[in-house]
Amino acid sequence: MTDHNLLEINGKNVIGMKDKEITKVIQGIQGTALNVTIMPNFLYSHMVKEMATSLFGKMDHSEPDF
Repeated sequence: MTDHNLLEINGKNVIGMKDKEITKVIQGIQGTALNVTIMPNFLYSHMVKEMATSLFGKMDHSEPDF
């Protein structure tokens, strides 16, 4: 999809991660299913503007417990 931002891959937060890091997350997925969460670009931009810059470094990028 165009004009959208990737937020999660299989429940893992990827906001603020570099493309190379996201590629490693995708490559490390077992099986054939991939669940992604996306958000339209205009909403993502608004959310980021309202968020303190220091929060990006403190985001939890650990694997979710299911």
